[in-house]
Amino acid sequence: MALVQVLSAEEIDPPFEGDLALEDAETGAIVEVTIDARAVEAYLERLNALVAALRAIAKRHRATYVRVSTTDPLLSAIRRFVSRSVD
Repeated sequence: MALVQVLSAEEIDPPFEGDLALEDAETGAIVEVTIDARAVEAYLERLNALVAALRAIAKRHRATYVRVSTTDPLLSAIRRFVSRSVD
């Protein structure tokens, strides 16, 4: 079993600020939001909780968990995956 989580650099370190209209990639729905430091902090807390949950699932099932940024070299990610890392 393997879990590979692929995140963009913007998901890992959100550069957003101010009033935005975001489009849901799955539904196409537009959501208007205001992004401030508190919103970014809350998002990062939820992301960290998700990562912790995925790591725990991987550990419980003796699986590989690799988190990959879209900016990471592919070879590095593959090496971590093949070595059965738990990032």
